[in-house]
Amino acid sequence: MEAYGVEIDIKLATARQRCQALHAHASKLETQLYASPGARVVKEFVERASRQLLEFLDVEATNPELELLEPREREIRIHRTCKLVPFLYQVLGILGGAEINLTPAELVLPLRRSLRNILPHAEILLRSGPDLNYSILEIADDIRQFFSETPLAPVTENLPSPLYVMSIPLVEANEVLLHAILAHEAGHGIYDDKRLADQILPRIEVPKEQIAQLARTIASEQREATEQKNKTMTFPLQEIALRDLLTQVVTGTISSWVTELTCDVLGVMIFGPAYFFAFIHLFSTLAMLDEASQSHPPPRLRVGLMCSCLRHRFSLKEVDPRIDDLIGKWEVVGREDVKQGRGEFSLALNSVSPRILILIEEVVAAAVPETLAYSSSQLVDDVNKILPLLKENVPAAEVVRHSHSGLEPPEMPHLLNAGWVLLLARFQEFRENLPAQIGTDALASQKQLNKLLLKSFELAEIKRRWTEVANQAKG
Repeated sequence: MEAYGVEIDIKLATARQRCQALHAHASKLETQLYASPGARVVKEFVERASRQLLEFLDVEATNPELELLEPREREIRIHRTCKLVPFLYQVLGILGGAEINLTPAELVLPLRRSLRNILPHAEILLRSGPDLNYSILEIADDIRQFFSETPLAPVTENLPSPLYVMSIPLVEANEVLLHAILAHEAGHGIYDDKRLADQILPRIEVPKEQIAQLARTIASEQREATEQKNKTMTFPLQEIALRDLLTQVVTGTISSWVTELTCDVLGVMIFGPAYFFAFIHLFSTLAMLDEASQSHPPPRLRVGLMCSCLRHRFSLKEVDPRIDDLIGKWEVVGREDVKQGRGEFSLALNSVSPRILILIEEVVAAAVPETLAYSSSQLVDDVNKILPLLKENVPAAEVVRHSHSGLEPPEMPHLLNAGWVLLLARFQEFRENLPAQIGTDALASQKQLNKLLLKSFELAEIKRRWTEVANQAKG
């Protein structure tokens, strides 16, 4: 037998063994409890795909058509399918950290519903990870794309679209107030689905002359350094090539920054001030105010934009003068000039002008209907009705709304905003109502507030589900 024949035998055998192990492992997870509906979607997909892949490999192992191919062609054909095995390992690995004891299960359904208000068919998988980071990844399209060039493409047809994997820090899994940052991650899904980039990026002017000048400066410095070192003329990077490279870097940076800035505004639109406060608490540890990267703009720029959005949308004095004063202090921070040393980032910063920031607010306002956005009147209502319950250490499972008869379970943005106002403006009142051994400890009191909010989410979902079942019985 030729060498390629031996390799194919081994390739088929090892792929088959791993498929069997993968299918068996996925089946064992049937008894594992997960917080998110998306976890079952992933598990069942891996089971289905590994089973069909195993069947395909069995047929392929005795396929007489293989003998008609050249050895290299044979290997290419087999590997096209075998490469699905490590990919399925990665997909199943997504479930790590999604177990019910590692994620706040009480948040999943409210978060899912908030996202589905704007993206009706969205499914989510909430998981925790070791990093101090929040992220979102749409995986259904990637899975379909990977399978599209194989005979098993039909196995992806039942996947929901979109299917989002949202990650939160494991250490802070139960710090529910901090998870308001997920509004930004949900914003990424909205940004892509609504194609908001198409409405913003074409309006941005790339500073071609400034890029050319920067390229000339860098090329000149490089030339001088080379001549001093070698005492002879060498061939440094050509200025035109450097200009093209800088153009790519600057335009890529602008695109990434616009994405993040737009998702910040989306976060404020759907979760209100709660998202802003969660953002402040996150970035204060992660970055300096003027620190930027190709993927993320300086936090100072983001703070300024969000403060502008908050002022346009919310009557903060009516909420609480202390909240209004706090936002005012951050407004001062956001208005200061960003001190940016890197040339390419300075060019990107100049391109994201005040005109573009206004455009971002306008585009987001048009993308999120007012009926789905978190409003100033809702914030005032939540502070007046939900906050008093929380202050007394009572779960806010239902509240009276002016627009509805009877009691209504609060949604995720309502509980988070009431919780943040309580923490930032009236926390001492909350602590005074706690047992002495907890109330005298600020950290323990904050932990109790997060527990209280989680219990509120849980009871609100029970109330909501009970009402749905009762209405179905009546119908």
